Amino acid sequence: MANKEQVELFGKKWDVEEDEQGKYAIIHLAKKHFRWYLDKKKEALREEDRRSLRERLDAGGFKGKSKTLAIQTIKNDAERFKDVHGKEAKILASQKVHLAEEKEPRITKDMLKISEKTHGTVDYDIEIDDKIVHALDYKIKGVGSSTRKILSDSYEDGKSLKESANGIKDYVRYTIKSDEEHLVEDFETTYDMMKKRGYEPVKIKNTLDSQGKGDYIGLNTQWETADGYMFELQFHTDSSLVVKEENHKLYEKTREIGIGPEERERLERIQIKNTERVKKIRNADKIKNYRREKK
Repeated sequence: MANKEQVELFGKKWDVEEDEQGKYAIIHLAKKHFRWYLDKKKEALREEDRRSLRERLDAGGFKGKSKTLAIQTIKNDAERFKDVHGKEAKILASQKVHLAEEKEPRITKDMLKISEKTHGTVDYDIEIDDKIVHALDYKIKGVGSSTRKILSDSYEDGKSLKESANGIKDYVRYTIKSDEEHLVEDFETTYDMMKKRGYEPVKIKNTLDSQGKGDYIGLNTQWETADGYMFELQFHTDSSLVVKEENHKLYEKTREIGIGPEERERLERIQIKNTERVKKIRNADKIKNYRREKK
């Protein structure tokens, strides 16, 4: 085993070697402390080990070769997790998307009729990544996107794949785009009409008045159909949609492995600064947050 050396992690010395691709991999495991399988074994880190390693890395606790090793450890582990659980996650995603495709037509029909009674619309075009896309083309989360979300939530939160799949509430999702003067009024109209059609609110999260204070401006709601199916409905303006897309890209960068606390904080400050460009929304504080008690 060439280039064998020791690297200190968590105050302990670890034997390491450089593999054929020049990437560091742990080859000696401290059995009483961590069980890190980094040598092609089809296992992943335990949740507590993963969290501990990621938190230490995110806090800038590794330098030099220790940082290289920590970054590669997490990347190897994430890839292994996907390899091991990807097939099962895709099956679950396909089942969820199939159910969404069954439920969506009725909901979409209602959403179109309801939005016609507002100053906004659920049926509009928007520019994303220099392309004009139709909002309703994205009303169902795709199998690929759902699979990635299930794997990500399971990996990062330590939940089972099934729990992660069941926890996603936007397999069917819509956005009503309104203007600053009428968005709150349009929400109230939509709320009343949805209740009359048998939909029940599950969650309302209002960040419409968070310009310069948070990284997201919008009104996110979750609803349940009469037969118990949950879906998402957001309310936005032109300016909040633009900032939403910009900040999502920055958010993804903050989640990159090994980015470091200083760069993460810089990107987070940019996101908050971006929200200052969202035009003020009339009566934004009128809508109260809500979460239905668990049944």
